[in-house]
Amino acid sequence: MFEKEIEELKSFNINPSKQRVLVLNYLNEHSDKHNTVDDIFKAFRDNDTKLSLATIYNTISLFKREGLISNVTLPSGEVKYERDRSNHIHFECRKCGEIYNMKMELSNDFLKKYDNFTIESKYVLLRGLCPNCKE
Repeated sequence: MFEKEIEELKSFNINPSKQRVLVLNYLNEHSDKHNTVDDIFKAFRDNDTKLSLATIYNTISLFKREGLISNVTLPSGEVKYERDRSNHIHFECRKCGEIYNMKMELSNDFLKKYDNFTIESKYVLLRGLCPNCKE
């Protein structure tokens, strides 16, 4: 059990402690979602797993620093974390608040126009209504 998570943590040179394995397993099982630290904490609290909020914050911080996860900072200041590290942009539904990943690449032609800039990260957030809220 948790062999996948243990191997993945080791591949990022992260010691696979029980807490880290549990948090990574949660993120893997909810990889289609963008989770806040509070979301993760509530999920463990609701199933009686004893993980402190501080442990989850420290674990998420480590995962982010080592490149295992990425984050989305919304205009409200709320930070959500995700496993999808592929090249994509985000869409936030202004009604339900759900965050969706949208595949979109910045072309080399576009980036060449700005070759005098050093781009260290790319972040695009679109806002509007998702198909469910649009109805």
